[in-house]
Amino acid sequence: MFNDRVFAPGVTCTACQYSTVPLLDIDETAKTATLRWNPTAPFYSVFGGNAEVLKNGNMEYCESLGDSAGDGKIYEVTLQRIPQMVWQMQATGEYAYRGQRIPSLYPGVQW
Repeated sequence: MFNDRVFAPGVTCTACQYSTVPLLDIDETAKTATLRWNPTAPFYSVFGGNAEVLKNGNMEYCESLGDSAGDGKIYEVTLQRIPQMVWQMQATGEYAYRGQRIPSLYPGVQW
């Protein structure tokens, strides 16, 4: 998660609070980074969070909402220009810091 608003010194904008999930293509030889995907997330994550491109090509990321309940959410979305929600989980009253799904603990069960 990245909060990429830039304001002049002393200027704040609480109505402008949003987070993004930037995906960069890194060329270490040329020492360049190209922004491949950077949708505005439908929330403002006050801290924490992580993002990962999954084997199926989708993006999974988590965030911690800044409300008094301290809710955390984990999302899987497509990498389209307008991302489509594939899956989400909400942990009510708990923050989500580096949240991710894990493989099943049961033999033969996959999700």
